[in-house]
Amino acid sequence: MVVVMFVSVALVAVLCVLAYTLAIDALPFLLGLTAAQFIPHLSMPTLFQIRL
Repeated sequence: MVVVMFVSVALVAVLCVLAYTLAIDALPFLLGLTAAQFIPHLSMPTLFQIRL
């Protein structure tokens, strides 16, 4: 019974570390990806729309 409690606490700790890692690494990437989807809809010229 005690072993199951320690394993469950360890699993919760691993899930917390995983959630923190994803929040630090994946969230800014996904925010940038979402912002990049709106670039063609802007009325001002951006770096991607300038033709040299």
